[in-house]
Amino acid sequence: MDPRHSPKVYPRTDNIFTHKKSLDFQNRYAKVHLDYRRDKIDYVIEFVVYVTIGVLTGLTAAIMSNIEEHVTEIRRNQTDNIIGNDSDGLFTGWLFFAGISCAMVVLASAMTVFWGPGANGSGVAELMGYMNGINYPKVLGFETFVTKVFGVVLAVLGGLCVGKEGPLAHIGGIIGATVVYFPISRFQLYRNDHQ
Repeated sequence: MDPRHSPKVYPRTDNIFTHKKSLDFQNRYAKVHLDYRRDKIDYVIEFVVYVTIGVLTGLTAAIMSNIEEHVTEIRRNQTDNIIGNDSDGLFTGWLFFAGISCAMVVLASAMTVFWGPGANGSGVAELMGYMNGINYPKVLGFETFVTKVFGVVLAVLGGLCVGKEGPLAHIGGIIGATVVYFPISRFQLYRNDHQ
């Protein structure tokens, strides 16, 4: 047997992880970087970056909760209207409620599979891997953000036993990676893998 295909030497023979690369976390040893002194304004800008990330993540969570509450109320009212006062509409009401729930789960699944595959799972493991230097493709992209937000909302509305805690950590990471690219000149300090 070829030793390159032995599980003792290489745990995986299909090379599925060859397209992933690690991030550059090395400190800069250039004279310019070592001589660089941070101004007090840089600490203020850092605080502004963190507050902006927190506020935008909180607004995203609030919008997600509001959408869930309103759609749940609309679906409940429609189900009550279908059921009415007689027992004949009970099965029809149940069928409507279950059908809408299944449709929402199928839509969330289809979004994840076909449009934003970086949004599968809670996102915490991918985020921890990214912070440890593994560069997962599309884990911090726009498609992942939209899929994660609407996928979680649709999954909760569909009645799946999921929460928003893990996905909100991933959403916060995506927002954090986006905020530093706002067109503010002082934010350039944070446009690197190290920070």
